Amino acid sequence: MTRLPGVLSFGLYASIATALPAAQGPNPTPAAASAPSAPAPKQAGVDVPKPERVKMLRPTYPAEALARGQHALVVVELIIDETGKVAEARVLHGPEPFAKAALEATRQWEFKPTKVDGKPVRVRETVPITFSLPVPAMTRDGGVPEMRQGVAPKFPPAARGREGQVVAGVEIDAEGRIRKATVQKGESPFSEALMEAARTWRFASPEGGKALAFSVEATFKDGKVALALKSAHAASAADAGPPAAAAATDVPVAGPKETETPDVDNAPPEAVEAMPPSVLPSEPPVEVVSGGGGSAGSPAVPADPASTPGPAENGSSSVRDVELAPGIPDLVRGRRPVSPPMARMAEVEGQVEVRFTIDSGGVTSIQNVNGSDQLKEAAESLVRSWTFRRAAAHRVFALALIEYKTSGSKARIRPVP
Repeated sequence: MTRLPGVLSFGLYASIATALPAAQGPNPTPAAASAPSAPAPKQAGVDVPKPERVKMLRPTYPAEALARGQHALVVVELIIDETGKVAEARVLHGPEPFAKAALEATRQWEFKPTKVDGKPVRVRETVPITFSLPVPAMTRDGGVPEMRQGVAPKFPPAARGREGQVVAGVEIDAEGRIRKATVQKGESPFSEALMEAARTWRFASPEGGKALAFSVEATFKDGKVALALKSAHAASAADAGPPAAAAATDVPVAGPKETETPDVDNAPPEAVEAMPPSVLPSEPPVEVVSGGGGSAGSPAVPADPASTPGPAENGSSSVRDVELAPGIPDLVRGRRPVSPPMARMAEVEGQVEVRFTIDSGGVTSIQNVNGSDQLKEAAESLVRSWTFRRAAAHRVFALALIEYKTSGSKARIRPVP
């Protein structure tokens, strides 16, 4: 049988299909059954203006994270349908349990429908959500560093209607982390409430870079707790550990590996850094503080985002011999500066400048390295090892000035325009 040309074959097939009885059904061919694919969503802030949010539920702060003083940044991608409702939501970046809380809330958001040429369209919107903890109100004597992170003691439910006072001795290390907290005066359950909160505290680095000790007075009255930090002094041998008889009153304070928020979820933090600009956060972060649970219709951010500054990121360094200037977030992990072995043997000393960026996951990316060829590789490797704790979605541009000396090296990080 001679094959007909494609066009004639199609025409003959169409004639036969038209003549088929209706009993064969309305879908005689797979081609007829397939529906046209839906158009790709428009990108908010790129293809179309950012949609206006008309209904919002603020994420609930995870209880376990609140108890440990953890904070995090979660970036959520939303697909908003033609009616303004959230059809899909997925986490681009952010650790658990914050990611789950962000998804549960954003799936209930609603927006004004976005139109192109008078027709409603689907929109892709990327929203950063910052989970942050307000530092508890307190009074501080001179010499006591500023508290940078932590929660206030909760008034014990079982003690409603009662009053109590607890005095604790606290010692912090050179990076502002609590090494020890000992109850010196006070009764249960007030003492337990103070110690539970103390596990989450983090202070600015003490002046002089040495361990510091001070007392904390917590007054529980009328369902509220007042804090006073007093009598700062350099930690001495007497502060290194309590007598054996008093050991039972000590409450161990979790170290940084237990209290710090994980920097990644199932995907590495580089995933956010590597994404094209069209999928990076298109609006300022929604901030979630402890106790937040916002009602439907409450605004997420002011109409003019530029009028609202982002969370302050004047952090402290957990890495020895690395100093942070204002504007740099917490340095929570990484290597300390050490002169490479070959440079030490040759007695090579000098300064290396490393320009780098810090993404929303706290990961560094090298831009430029200037300095001695014998020191540049070590400096680049050093900066790549650093991990920062972020409280905002924007990228931080920074400069690390690394002084390599055979007798000891140090680094200072400052922001750059």
